[in-house]
Amino acid sequence: MFALSRFISASDVSEAALGAGYEGAVAEAERSLIRRKPPSDLTAYDTYLLGMEAKHKVTKEGLDEGERLFRKALEIDPELARAYVGLAYIYGYKLDLGPGTCPLSAISGHLQKQGAELWVQAQDSS
Repeated sequence: MFALSRFISASDVSEAALGAGYEGAVAEAERSLIRRKPPSDLTAYDTYLLGMEAKHKVTKEGLDEGERLFRKALEIDPELARAYVGLAYIYGYKLDLGPGTCPLSAISGHLQKQGAELWVQAQDSS
């Protein structure tokens, strides 16, 4: 009997939460933003926001500009974690966009060249 009453009350709470719906989710998001640690340097934060704007263009030029701005924000405030996250997004986008956009593409090109040279050497020696 006790377990059934607990189930019913839990069900009622769930319905109340669903009834709150969207407004509850928005209110929780606002509370989360309020609890967030404010940036220690507003210039770094402004630079970070500009980097986010550039990143959202998702073009090679926009990603390069975003990377430059995130790095500048980190020069101003090395503890601005959001800028590190922005750089991670930039590198992810650059990996998705392919050769010529990612710092790793230079390494990849070098490795491909090395592989081709080794293949030619192996063919010459046989």
